[in-house]
Amino acid sequence: MGVYYVHYLIPLDNSFRPEPERIAALIDALAAARFIPRPEAGDGPTYFLDDWRREAAERTTSAAQEPPKPWWKRIFGSKAPERPPLLDLVDVERPFAVPLTEESFAALADRAVTVGWTIEDPLADGLAYPFEQRPSRDDPPNYRLLIEASEDFRTETINRYDDTGTVDPHCRCGADLSYSRAPFEDVAIRRLCPSCGARFEPRERLVTFTNGATGESQTIHGGICYRFAVAIDCEKSIPPAIEDGKEGKLSRRFLRVCSEALGVELHELGSYS
Repeated sequence: MGVYYVHYLIPLDNSFRPEPERIAALIDALAAARFIPRPEAGDGPTYFLDDWRREAAERTTSAAQEPPKPWWKRIFGSKAPERPPLLDLVDVERPFAVPLTEESFAALADRAVTVGWTIEDPLADGLAYPFEQRPSRDDPPNYRLLIEASEDFRTETINRYDDTGTVDPHCRCGADLSYSRAPFEDVAIRRLCPSCGARFEPRERLVTFTNGATGESQTIHGGICYRFAVAIDCEKSIPPAIEDGKEGKLSRRFLRVCSEALGVELHELGSYS
């Protein structure tokens, strides 16, 4: 089975979402520090908007409705054709231009956007590894470096193995502000309550979870709940420190590059599933 791991770097103020120009400065800084490849170095980044996948999923679901079977098939039966999973049908990622174009800036200003770089072997490609402990050349890591920005809050359970570390999505008036980022299983939380108009403030919520690397119980403010994040999606290529039973940490250089480019204080947290 294995561990599926994602490491998040989130503004200390969970409600912070930088302007597109500030995100562009972050992309430039990450490229200059060799954490992501420069535009001329092979495949570039891609991006998608949540609305694209939602609309594509709706079209796919509608088009995939099975037509009525003829009477003889209803009697004798027939094997239904196999269909690919829904997410395979709604792969609507597009190239993300760097240096940024008008389309790139428009994407960064959208209601919900994800920009991603696929890193197959950072050491072989001359890239800097974002985590503190250097990986072995005999077992090179691969991961996706993602930049996520959203009008509402995105949220993630910190430890899915024991289902701990989930932010309570209820407003102080009792309204449930959560909704599904269809066609994903991911959950989003409305920034403003439609019932009373209050702002949702993740930092006011205490979240207790089990650290997937150390097994220790921890309590923090806000959990993994954000309008902007830099995420390292390791999938099963987990950082060396976690394999050694320690907590995964980003390198000081990576933290400094991101914090200086964004102009805000950041904190890091990993999610295990």
